[in-house]
Amino acid sequence: MIMVDTGLWLDFINGIDSKKVKTLTKLIADEKEISFNSIIMMELLQGCKNEKEVIRVKTILKDFYCYVISHNAIIQANEIYRACKKGRGNNLTGQTVSPLDCIIASNCIENNVELLHRDKHFDFISKITGTLKIYSV
Repeated sequence: MIMVDTGLWLDFINGIDSKKVKTLTKLIADEKEISFNSIIMMELLQGCKNEKEVIRVKTILKDFYCYVISHNAIIQANEIYRACKKGRGNNLTGQTVSPLDCIIASNCIENNVELLHRDKHFDFISKITGTLKIYSV
Protein backbone atom coordinates (compact mmCIF):
# COMPACT_ATOMS: atom_id res chain seq x y z
CA MET A 1 0.00 0.00 0.00
CA ILE A 2 1.17 3.51 -0.83
CA MET A 3 -0.23 6.63 0.82
CA VAL A 4 -0.24 9.75 -1.33
CA ASP A 5 0.14 13.11 0.41
CA THR A 6 -2.00 16.18 -0.19
CA GLY A 7 0.43 18.14 -2.37
CA LEU A 8 0.87 15.30 -4.81
CA TRP A 9 -2.88 14.66 -4.97
CA LEU A 10 -3.32 18.36 -5.80
CA ASP A 11 -0.75 18.12 -8.58
CA PHE A 12 -2.47 14.98 -9.91
CA ILE A 13 -5.96 16.53 -9.75
CA ASN A 14 -4.74 19.73 -11.43
CA GLY A 15 -2.88 17.89 -14.20
CA ILE A 16 0.60 19.10 -13.26
CA ASP A 17 3.29 17.48 -15.41
CA SER A 18 5.92 16.15 -13.02
CA LYS A 19 7.88 12.96 -12.44
CA LYS A 20 5.94 12.20 -9.26
CA VAL A 21 2.54 12.78 -10.92
CA LYS A 22 3.62 10.42 -13.71
CA THR A 23 4.60 7.89 -11.06
CA LEU A 24 1.21 8.19 -9.35
CA THR A 25 -0.58 7.93 -12.69
CA LYS A 26 1.35 4.74 -13.50
CA LEU A 27 0.67 3.27 -10.05
CA ILE A 28 -3.04 3.88 -10.55
CA ALA A 29 -2.96 2.44 -14.10
CA ASP A 30 -1.13 -0.63 -12.76
CA GLU A 31 -3.88 -0.97 -10.12
CA LYS A 32 -1.47 -0.65 -7.20
CA GLU A 33 -3.00 -0.13 -3.78
CA ILE A 34 -3.15 3.63 -3.34
CA SER A 35 -4.44 5.35 -0.20
CA PHE A 36 -4.83 8.58 1.70
CA ASN A 37 -6.05 9.37 5.20
CA SER A 38 -8.67 11.56 6.79
CA ILE A 39 -6.21 14.46 7.29
CA ILE A 40 -5.27 14.40 3.60
CA MET A 41 -8.96 14.28 2.64
CA MET A 42 -9.67 17.27 4.89
CA GLU A 43 -6.78 19.27 3.40
CA LEU A 44 -7.93 18.51 -0.15
CA LEU A 45 -11.55 19.43 0.55
CA GLN A 46 -10.56 22.64 2.36
CA GLY A 47 -8.74 23.76 -0.77
CA CYS A 48 -11.80 23.43 -2.98
CA LYS A 49 -13.21 26.75 -4.21
CA ASN A 50 -16.74 25.54 -4.88
CA GLU A 51 -19.07 22.55 -4.69
CA LYS A 52 -18.06 21.38 -8.18
CA GLU A 53 -14.45 20.98 -6.99
CA VAL A 54 -15.62 19.18 -3.82
CA ILE A 55 -17.53 16.68 -5.95
CA ARG A 56 -14.53 16.23 -8.26
CA VAL A 57 -12.15 15.51 -5.36
CA LYS A 58 -14.60 13.08 -3.76
CA THR A 59 -15.08 11.32 -7.11
CA ILE A 60 -11.33 10.92 -7.65
CA LEU A 61 -10.68 9.63 -4.13
CA LYS A 62 -13.66 7.26 -3.87
CA ASP A 63 -11.71 4.39 -5.45
CA PHE A 64 -8.84 4.55 -2.95
CA TYR A 65 -8.53 3.39 0.63
CA CYS A 66 -8.81 5.99 3.41
CA TYR A 67 -6.98 5.31 6.67
CA VAL A 68 -8.50 6.55 9.90
CA ILE A 69 -6.25 8.36 12.36
CA SER A 70 -5.92 6.43 15.62
CA HIS A 71 -5.34 7.69 19.13
CA ASN A 72 -1.88 6.12 19.08
CA ALA A 73 -1.04 7.88 15.81
CA ILE A 74 -1.81 11.23 17.45
CA ILE A 75 0.46 10.42 20.39
CA GLN A 76 3.23 9.28 18.03
CA ALA A 77 2.75 12.43 15.92
CA ASN A 78 3.52 14.53 18.98
CA GLU A 79 6.72 12.53 19.52
CA ILE A 80 7.68 13.06 15.88
CA TYR A 81 6.97 16.79 16.13
CA ARG A 82 9.16 17.13 19.23
CA ALA A 83 11.95 15.02 17.72
CA CYS A 84 11.94 17.15 14.56
CA LYS A 85 12.21 20.36 16.57
CA LYS A 86 15.12 18.90 18.52
CA GLY A 87 16.95 17.35 15.57
CA ARG A 88 19.57 14.69 16.14
CA GLY A 89 23.14 13.87 15.30
CA ASN A 90 25.64 16.06 13.56
CA ASN A 91 23.75 16.38 10.29
CA LEU A 92 20.15 16.99 11.36
CA THR A 93 19.47 20.43 12.75
CA GLY A 94 16.04 20.76 14.35
CA GLN A 95 13.16 21.98 12.20
CA THR A 96 9.59 22.93 12.93
CA VAL A 97 7.31 20.78 10.79
CA SER A 98 3.56 20.90 10.40
CA PRO A 99 1.69 18.98 13.09
CA LEU A 100 -0.56 17.66 10.31
CA ASP A 101 2.48 16.28 8.46
CA CYS A 102 3.50 14.58 11.71
CA ILE A 103 0.04 12.97 11.92
CA ILE A 104 0.25 11.81 8.30
CA ALA A 105 3.71 10.38 8.94
CA SER A 106 2.66 8.60 12.13
CA ASN A 107 -0.38 7.15 10.35
CA CYS A 108 1.93 5.74 7.66
CA ILE A 109 4.30 4.32 10.27
CA GLU A 110 1.46 2.77 12.26
CA ASN A 111 0.04 1.06 9.16
CA ASN A 112 3.42 0.17 7.61
CA VAL A 113 2.56 2.18 4.49
CA GLU A 114 5.01 3.91 2.16
CA LEU A 115 4.45 7.62 1.55
CA LEU A 116 4.56 9.18 -1.91
CA HIS A 117 4.91 12.94 -1.55
CA ARG A 118 6.48 16.17 -2.82
CA ASP A 119 7.05 17.81 0.57
CA LYS A 120 10.66 17.97 1.79
CA HIS A 121 9.49 17.83 5.41
CA PHE A 122 8.57 14.17 4.98
CA ASP A 123 12.14 13.33 3.95
CA PHE A 124 13.32 15.07 7.14
CA ILE A 125 10.73 13.22 9.25
CA SER A 126 11.89 9.95 7.68
CA LYS A 127 15.49 10.69 8.68
CA ILE A 128 14.46 11.68 12.20
CA THR A 129 12.23 8.66 12.83
CA GLY A 130 14.04 6.04 10.80
CA THR A 131 10.66 4.34 10.44
CA LEU A 132 8.72 6.49 7.94
CA LYS A 133 9.04 4.72 4.59
CA ILE A 134 9.24 7.00 1.58
CA TYR A 135 8.15 5.62 -1.80
CA SER A 136 11.13 6.26 -4.06
CA VAL A 137 10.56 7.67 -7.51
